[in-house]
Amino acid sequence: MDNLETELKEEVLRDKINRFYHKNKIFLKSALLFFIIVPILIQIYLYFDYKKKENSLSEYLRAEILLNTDANKAIEILNKLKKTSNQTVMLLSINKLLDYYLETNSSKQALDLINNVDFNIKASYLKELQDIKKVIISFESIEEREILKLLKISDGDTFGLLKNKLLYDYYIKNNQVKKASQIKNIK
Repeated sequence: MDNLETELKEEVLRDKINRFYHKNKIFLKSALLFFIIVPILIQIYLYFDYKKKENSLSEYLRAEILLNTDANKAIEILNKLKKTSNQTVMLLSINKLLDYYLETNSSKQALDLINNVDFNIKASYLKELQDIKKVIISFESIEEREILKLLKISDGDTFGLLKNKLLYDYYIKNNQVKKASQIKNIK
């Protein structure tokens, strides 16, 4: 009697499992496929993204080395890299181009680079640095209203001391001692 009862229970259980499987076959296979395929696809995507970042960084390093031997080729590579989606490599490339232009006394090209490149900067301090670079590069030919517009000095400013120093130097350079002394008193 026990044997018959256990066989009956096993048969009922197998029958329930078979009905559940046939009823939900598509869902079960989809779920199994989802839990196997999705992690694999994520890993593949992350691998290729890592390789892409690695390649752009190695291209940057190659351009940095070429700058001493073949400047034209290096500038070509850096110009290509400044359009990359990797923000770190983009900023490194732009800064290296700026350094090169400033070392070769091509301040017009450096200023054009800063004005024409869309930095797509999310952090406000990077935007402030961009404005400070514009002021420094065009320091000899900048007008007062333009320097005031770019520097936008305010209380608690991250680069307030540097901005005040640039403004102070600008007023001294243009023999505006009274305005320079007002800036010096603000510090």
